[in-house]
Amino acid sequence: MNSRGTLKLACGEAWSADVFDRLEGCAVPASATRDAIQTIGLTKRFRPTLAVDELTLTVPAGEVFGFLGPNGAGKSTTIRLLLGHIRPTSGQAWIFGDA
Repeated sequence: MNSRGTLKLACGEAWSADVFDRLEGCAVPASATRDAIQTIGLTKRFRPTLAVDELTLTVPAGEVFGFLGPNGAGKSTTIRLLLGHIRPTSGQAWIFGDA
């Protein structure tokens, strides 16, 4: 990210939610042009404790998404999975097309 809040792509073009048409020709996965976050069956188990159970979620680029829930619901665990700080037990997650 640069100081203006845009993401630099591999092709050198600046990315923001309103420039999808300019992404043609860049080496960007198709899901990255529309989804900021995508998970399919994301699951995390800590021995007997099931922290996240088959979370399937899509957050389109440019959307504001609230992540709310009671204590112990798996919010922090999900964020850690998305950031790559911990590995999922099963399932997949992408942020702008990157696994």
